[in-house]
Formats: sequence, C-alpha cells, structure tokens
Amino acid sequence: MKESAAYTYRLTDEGDLYIGGTVPEYDSPELYPHYVHRDSVLRVVALAGTRIPRRAFAGYQSLRVAELSGAVSVSDEAFFGCPSLLAIQLSPRTVMVAPKAFMECPRLFCIDYAGGREELMQLLRHSPISFERILVRTLPTLGAQVASGKVGTAEWMLDSGGVLTVLNGSLPDLERGARSPWHAYLDRITHVVIGEGVTRVGARAFFDLPVLTALSVVGDTEIADFAFATCHKLRRIDLFCALTRLSLCAFAGVGACELMLPPSLRRIPDGLLQSAFSLKTLVLPLLPAVADAPFLEDCTALAEVKVIGEAVNSRAVSSALMLPRKTKILCLDPAADRVREADEAFRAAEHALGIAAASYGAAREAQDLALSHTPRLTPLIDEAERGYLTLERERFAPDGTVDPMLERMPYKKRAKLMKRREKERKEELKDAAAKTDRGYERLMERFDAFFADLKKADEACKREQKDLAAAKEQIAAAEARVDGMYPLDGAHRARAAALYEGVAAFTAALPPDILPNAVTAVSEYKMLIDYRRFEDLRASLARAVLLLEECRTEGDAPVAPERRVPPCILVAGGDPATDRSTAACIDALRRAGAVVEWADPEERKLGDRQYDALLLCDGEMTEEVYGGFSHGLRIDERRARRDSTLFSAFFLYGKPIMGIGRGAQQINLYLAGTLRWNMNTEERAVHAAKNGKPQAHSITVTPDNDLSRMYDLGQIPLKVLSNHTSAIRTLGRELVPIAKSRDGVIEAFVHRRVPLIGVQFALDRMLTDAPKGFVYPAPATDDGMTLFTSFVELARRVRERPPVKGTEDRYSDKR
Repeated sequence: MKESAAYTYRLTDEGDLYIGGTVPEYDSPELYPHYVHRDSVLRVVALAGTRIPRRAFAGYQSLRVAELSGAVSVSDEAFFGCPSLLAIQLSPRTVMVAPKAFMECPRLFCIDYAGGREELMQLLRHSPISFERILVRTLPTLGAQVASGKVGTAEWMLDSGGVLTVLNGSLPDLERGARSPWHAYLDRITHVVIGEGVTRVGARAFFDLPVLTALSVVGDTEIADFAFATCHKLRRIDLFCALTRLSLCAFAGVGACELMLPPSLRRIPDGLLQSAFSLKTLVLPLLPAVADAPFLEDCTALAEVKVIGEAVNSRAVSSALMLPRKTKILCLDPAADRVREADEAFRAAEHALGIAAASYGAAREAQDLALSHTPRLTPLIDEAERGYLTLERERFAPDGTVDPMLERMPYKKRAKLMKRREKERKEELKDAAAKTDRGYERLMERFDAFFADLKKADEACKREQKDLAAAKEQIAAAEARVDGMYPLDGAHRARAAALYEGVAAFTAALPPDILPNAVTAVSEYKMLIDYRRFEDLRASLARAVLLLEECRTEGDAPVAPERRVPPCILVAGGDPATDRSTAACIDALRRAGAVVEWADPEERKLGDRQYDALLLCDGEMTEEVYGGFSHGLRIDERRARRDSTLFSAFFLYGKPIMGIGRGAQQINLYLAGTLRWNMNTEERAVHAAKNGKPQAHSITVTPDNDLSRMYDLGQIPLKVLSNHTSAIRTLGRELVPIAKSRDGVIEAFVHRRVPLIGVQFALDRMLTDAPKGFVYPAPATDDGMTLFTSFVELARRVRERPPVKGTEDRYSDKR
C-alpha cells in the first residue's frame, strides 16, 4: 500500500512517538513503519490533524500513555491489546472515536478531555468503556468574560465563575514581590486552567493565590519553580497525561489531600510537594526511575503511596522515591481486580447452572414417574369400558325369553317369583354398578396420579427454564466482566464456552413445549370418563405418551415413523406474500413434511427454542450503488439483524441450519469467512442471470465424503441453476467445501461439528424455473426437492436425538 506524503513519525530517546498526518491503513500491525519501535514506545503523541487507522498501535506492550488531543479520528482496534495503557487524552478537535478503539486494554483507568463532560460522553457514547471504573477529568464550563489580557507571549481570560484560562505561549517568571497581571482579581480566581499551546508556566506565576481551589493543566507544559507554591486552599489538582515536566517546589505547600502525578512524567523534581501538610494519598500511575531528591518533606499526613502495576517491590520503590519510612506503599492493578470480579461472576454462573441441573434432574424424574403410570392406564380404561357396557346391557337390555314354567303357575305364586327375581336382578345390577364404580375409582386414582406427575414435571420444566435463563444472565454478566481483560481472558472465555455448552445440552435435551402439550392432552380426562368417551380417552392418553416419549428417546433405537412428531422449521427470508424465493422454500419444506413458520423481522418476541431447524433464504434484496456503479445487493437492516440473531441462537444450540444463495454467504460471513462481491466476466457468463432468468451449469460433488452422505448430498443434481454475481472467497471456521463448479466457485459446504449446510446455487429457482431440457441424474420427477427432503429428515433426526456433550462426533467429518 502506498504511504501518504503527509504521514510523519518521530521517536525520541525518552520513548515518545510523535505521529502526524493521515496514517496509511494496513491489514496487519506489522506493516506500519513505526512497528519496529513498538518495544521502545512509552507514549504516543498525535499531532494536529492526525487520523489514526485500524490496529495502528495494536499489541504495543510497553505503551502507557496515548496523548490524542490533536487526533481527528481514532478507528476501531487502533490500540487493541495494549496491556500497559494507563491513560488517554482527547480534545474537542477529536471528531470520532470508534467504539472498539481501546479494546482489551485492562489497565486503562484515566481519560483526560480538554473540554466539557457532556462533549466527552457524546464522543464516547458507543464505547463499551465503563466510566464507573475510570477516572474522567474534564475542564469546567466557562461563563461570561470578566477580564482578559496578555502576559509574555500567552493570553489570559477570567470568566464570571472565577475560572482563569491561559492559552498559547509562555508565561514569564514573576519576580519575588512583583504583581501579576491579574492581581486585581486575586480574591475571585478559584480555578486556573493551563490550556493547550502553553509551553511554560514561569516561576511564581501563581504563587500564593488566596482563594484558588482547583487547577487543570492540559498540554505538554513545563511548570517552573514555585509556580503554585503556598496555595493553601488548592484542593483539586488535575495534571493531564500530556504533562511531562515539573520543577523545583512547583506545588510546595498546596492543600490537596490526594494527588495523582501524570503517567507521562519522567522524573520527580526536588521538593515538589514539600510542606503539603494535608496530603494523605499520592498516586503514581507510572513509577519513575528515580526522584531527583526528597520531594515529600514535611508531608506529615501522608499515609499511603499507590502505584499502578502488577507487582511492586516496596523497598525498591521507597528507595527510588526517597519516601518517608512510615509511608505505606500499595499496589493497584485494575486488571487483577477485574479478574477477581470475573472469577466471582463465573462462580455465580456455575452455581446458577448447578441449580438448573438440579431442576433438570427433577423434571426428568417427574417425567419418568409419569411414564411409569402409563402401562397400567390402558388396562384400566378397558376394564372400565367393559364394566360400563355390561351394566348398560343388563340395565337396558334384559333377557326377553319366556319361561314356560311361569306360564303354568298361579298368578300369586308367579307374581311372588317374579318379585324375587326382580330383587335378585336389582342386586346383580347393584353389584355390577359397584364393580363398575370400583373400576372407575381405580382409573380415576391412576389418572390423578398420572396428571399430578405431569403437573409436577411441568412445574419442574418451568423452573428449569427459569433457572437456565438465570444461568444465561449470569454467564452473560461474567462475559461482560471478561471483555477487555487481555491477555488474561483465555481461561475465562473457555469457562464461558463450557457453561454455554451445559445450557445448550439442557435446552436441547428437554424441549420446553413437550410437557405443556402432554398436560393439555389429558387435562379433560374427567369429562371424558363422565361421558364414557373411552376412545377419546385412549387417544388423549396415547398423544400424551407420544409427546412425552418424543423428548425421552434415547439410545440407537429409531422412532417408528407413525410415532414421529413433524419438525418445525423457521424460515428467514423476504415476506412470502411478495417474495417468490421465500414462498417457494416454504412450500417445498411443507411438501417434505415439516411444519413451517416465517420469521417476521417486525416480531420482537420471536424465539428459537420451539423450532427445530433454521432456513436462511436468498430473499429479496436492494441494490447498492456508489458513484453510479453497482456494488452488489444489500439486505434490509432489520432482516440482517434478525438473521444474525437467529443464526447465533440456532448455532449455539446445535440445531440444523441451511442457507440458500445469499443465505449461504451470510453463514460464511458469520463464521469469519470472506466473499468476492463482484465476479469476473468469465464467471458471470456461467453464474449470473441472462435476461432475468437463471443459468444452468454443472457442479461436482466431493466423492466419498461422510458429510455428503449424512446430508444425502449424493442426490444433488449434477446440473444446477445459478443467479449470483458474488461468490465465496475463503470459507469460515470449520466449514468444508463439498461441491464446486468447473471454474472453482464453491457451490456447497457443510460444518464439521454442527448440522449446517449452505448451497450457493439457486435451489429455490430449481423448484419452479427449470428450463426445457434441464436434466437431473435423479428420476425425472425430481424437481429440486431432494435437498429439502433431506434437510427435513435431518431436522427430525436431530430433534429425536439432540447432540449433547460428548457426542459431537456425530456431526464430524470422519475422513
């Protein structure tokens, strides 16, 4: 890449790297000209008008300060992975700071801004930096001007709020007893701002200001001897990180209780804080090599010195800085604090996952208990039905045969005998009714137990889902704590991945919609028994047992086809009412035996757990045009956001995913692959549409591929239809090509571990737009349905035996 003529850089002996102009952007940090000095750079200073590109200073291990007041823009990952970066300084000249400009800088604890706090919040509104952890120092908002003037080569101005601002130039030394230009306003100056462009603050320039309470030093300024000495009410001192030079007794006798020396400071001068009687805490973000002489004499209240770093040798620090013997030295490491907090968050997440596991065990136990009742229910239903039919037959269809003996008997004797027989019949009816009631009671007791266990399992499932949701929140919170902890986050990210695997295993093994369906299936059994609807009762029981067994299928025993619940597939594409591609895919999946729903981008509550597979269609696109030239097709922003969210969820849970055309390209991008947005002329002649119609061309399927056989890809037609002008350049992580065209364009790929497939050719157009003479190797009746049928069958297989931990090889390439 050609470098811009305006780009310059200069490295000083003290480790200051000055850069200016528009820095050219390279693909890798190693290509930047200043990369060879990375181990020597302690401070980066951006001159006026500098633009810092992506990864310009990524991985600079020794970098401690980024003085970016002159930078116009800072791109994403410009300072990625700088473990020692402590402070940055920005200014109103900075127009843009990318959200990920300071990713994985764990010890960043100070941001200086030469402007108001509202402006800084607006500049960093998209940044993930936690301002609760970071010291933010800004300048006060100025009021109406009261007085102004010029002293030496510098300009000064006093506003109505008592803020004295000095800009541009150098303040001369003030002789002992001489009056300063602002002598008439000494009783009004409460805050002094040494702004940008001031090269030097002369000796005694602000000596003994009576009501001065705050000081802000913005630029790379030299503060001369006794410049702010004996300002007894000076409590707040903000020395921004651009400051590199302090002189003898510059802050002697100030009234500050806590002071942080700037991380850019190279040496500590003699007597810097002499007689600062109120000083209790001194913070040293960057430990200087030595102090010129004792600088904390008569600081009687000093209790502790805090040093930012991984580890501190107290004896060496005390000797190098000539500290008082009783001074307590503390080590502050923001990265260590975050690691400790992340460990606590992960322990909480693991505890929540343990609770979810217990809930999961309770749900499985309740399901097993409910299933244990089912073998006895069918005989009880049969017994109740037989008793009911016997009772009805005896009650409404008595024996109608004529007894000849009764015909010859006298009337009284016959009446007496018939009365006795009627009494016996009533007793028999009574016994039959009692027997039937006992059968009903046993059936009711067994049904009550079955229904109670179903309810218990349902409650356990709901509790499990709640516990799993809590575990996910805990894991997400722990991952948020991990962000930016470079280089200490590897183990934590592996820990989070393991936790997510546990959540995915629970979620995949126990679908949340099974038990509510089973409960619904038998919820009206009392009414069915009262009305003697035994066939409906058996049907309800059979459906409940089928739904229970659907999520309990274990081992290698296949589920009988007549006992399979059809998979539910979610289709993400254009609106099927207007988009022909999406409508054709939905129709093909339904013909293959699946239940299909369309993912509406406007539906915010769209979940993924109730679906068994995801299909990303080609769908309708809009054309991007730059300077009158087409740059390709663009997906609607809402649809792109929906597709990304759904892919992440289904991929996490290990559910089958299929992409067609642009959907396959999206999958490749999600997995860190790359695309060629515009094919060359020869490729367009084969793959692009002609006169609005897709073209037919041949493809070659990789032979003897286990993945191909698992997806039944041996049935893919050797001729396919194409309608695309972009193609895959490099495949994403763990994607394997299984079909290519003659010119080398990847036409189909699968994932090594996850049931995922992508096809570049226009499978949806093959359903309806096959030209005359379009020949398939499959029977002539095959119209492109083979892959849709295989995908539905794959979704059914994964639903019946979902992948859990330890069985990932089910989807691996065994070659």
